[in-house]
Amino acid sequence: KQTINFGVDLGAMARFRWVQLGIVGRNLNSPKFEGPEVTNVNGSITKFQDVKVKPQAQAGIAFIPFETVTLEVDYDLTKNETLLGGYETQYLRAGVEWDIFRFLALRGGVYNNMAEDDIGLVYTAGVGLNLWAVRFDVSGAMSSKTARYDGKEYPREAHVVAGLSIDF
Repeated sequence: KQTINFGVDLGAMARFRWVQLGIVGRNLNSPKFEGPEVTNVNGSITKFQDVKVKPQAQAGIAFIPFETVTLEVDYDLTKNETLLGGYETQYLRAGVEWDIFRFLALRGGVYNNMAEDDIGLVYTAGVGLNLWAVRFDVSGAMSSKTARYDGKEYPREAHVVAGLSIDF
């Protein structure tokens, strides 16, 4: 079933010469999405629960000691429910970006879910190419904790993301 609603977000940012501070609240109106009714094979109807998205808040600080270097830390001020019942997230993140010659950005960082201890520390790295109005970014992440599958060890969390953006 498709259901439509809207979320109200509000953010504020203060910019100073070497420091930027930000805070954001998401889904401040607690939007609700109706759960579907499904007709089973035997003709009975199962009604799934509605999903209500609780408000979330996050704050961050960026320190810019040089024009091409940014150090940042941000933290989820709220524990956030997920669609996985009983699993919450509350991330603490830190990172650095070095913008070499204004066209090549090298990034590294780390994050941890403070609400759960299943994935451990997650290490991140990325690179961005800024070619005037076109920007191409590639990043990846890998957790410190592993899981065994088919006799081999794999990170509990790993992902790669690529993006292309065009300014006009």
